[in-house]
Amino acid sequence: MTESPTERLRRVRRGAAILYRTGASHVWIFGSLAHERTHDRESDVDLAVEGLPAELLGGAVEAVRSEVGGRVDVVPLETAPAALRWAILSERVLVPRLDDAVAGAETRTDATEAAAPPEARIRSLAQARVEAVVDELRRSGARSVVDLGCGFGRLLERLALDRDFERITGVDRSEQALTAASRRLRKVLEPWQHVKITLVRDLVTYRNPAFLGHDAAVAMEVIEHLEPAPRAALESVLFDFVRPATAIVTTPNVEYNAKWRLTSRNGLRHEGHRFEWTRAELERWADGVARRHVYRRVVVAGVGVADPTLGAPTQLIVLSEPAPVH
Repeated sequence: MTESPTERLRRVRRGAAILYRTGASHVWIFGSLAHERTHDRESDVDLAVEGLPAELLGGAVEAVRSEVGGRVDVVPLETAPAALRWAILSERVLVPRLDDAVAGAETRTDATEAAAPPEARIRSLAQARVEAVVDELRRSGARSVVDLGCGFGRLLERLALDRDFERITGVDRSEQALTAASRRLRKVLEPWQHVKITLVRDLVTYRNPAFLGHDAAVAMEVIEHLEPAPRAALESVLFDFVRPATAIVTTPNVEYNAKWRLTSRNGLRHEGHRFEWTRAELERWADGVARRHVYRRVVVAGVGVADPTLGAPTQLIVLSEPAPVH
């Protein structure tokens, strides 16, 4: 008996809910269902999990198989062989928690999108941002990248897994975040991948020589955390001091917040955000940066499922072709 990917996905979501309740922090679909092919009940379902305690895996898998039906394979991402991990990362689609709050988690859009069929490509917005940034970096031909505000190292991990990138520097002010990033990266990367990464503890508003010498620089979901004076300092560091051939900045699109039930006290997506720009405001800032620092090319794009009126949830800009400094 055949069933549509939509029908199959509904049962997979219920199975993923079991993994979340057991302790998984993330559950992804990969393989054929992620590619939206037609399924029957005997088709394999391939799931990857992160954060699920090893001693609970066996029982959780049995419960998921009972819920979903057919053969279900569950792969812990932390212990997967490098080749399999790379294959999963290149195609995984997040199965959101059924009870995820939109604010902070950023693992779904609104309720309509959460119930959408597979072709809507429901996945973590954070994951979508990383993939969009990596696509732009590949397009630029960059071989070395500095990630200003790297946090727990999701972008660093993704770049290290890609043979196109040879040198990667992650910068963050938080010692806790860098310690956690270092610990996790050592677990998930092969030694030859891990050696490409250097972690630097510093403010992204300081002119640290460790930031220099990279083909590209990324500030992903950083700028909205800064008041006007530090924001101007970051702009100077990024476009005057580092001055990469390609600079990529992502930030929320405040217009899209109308689709979400935000619960933060400041009315923004995160309590730590000092502001969030409309699309017009971001374009004005990007054009101003290009004029002030003489970057000849500016590209503005959206990341995530776009609304015809409100745009995409995340805004992305790419500045390239800087004029020579005399």
